[in-house]
Amino acid sequence: MQSPCFSDPQKFSYSKKLKYQDSSLKDLTRIFNTALVNSLMSSHKRDYPEELYSLTQNPAFQAILNAIRHLAHVKGITEQKAAEEIIATFYQLKEVWGDYISKEGLEYIKTHFSN
Repeated sequence: MQSPCFSDPQKFSYSKKLKYQDSSLKDLTRIFNTALVNSLMSSHKRDYPEELYSLTQNPAFQAILNAIRHLAHVKGITEQKAAEEIIATFYQLKEVWGDYISKEGLEYIKTHFSN
């Protein structure tokens, strides 16, 4: 079954770059992209309500709630504002670590696999 989003290659800007490639490479690229999208769409049958409930019942989430209350008290801000600050800090840490790991990985590849 072909994913509807790859049935018309002209809908994608990168398809213009592909026109300079061998037609078999274009077909193979289209097959790969379709398989990737299909795997993402079909392989994750999740029960979101159950998963969310389970996550909010675990001790780690309870620790997050305690941290929100603590930050709100220490800074004299609302719990809403404290929650937003904690989440923003988490996302910033995640982004910095992700970028750092990616760059370290790229440097490793450049160092170990350059000719």
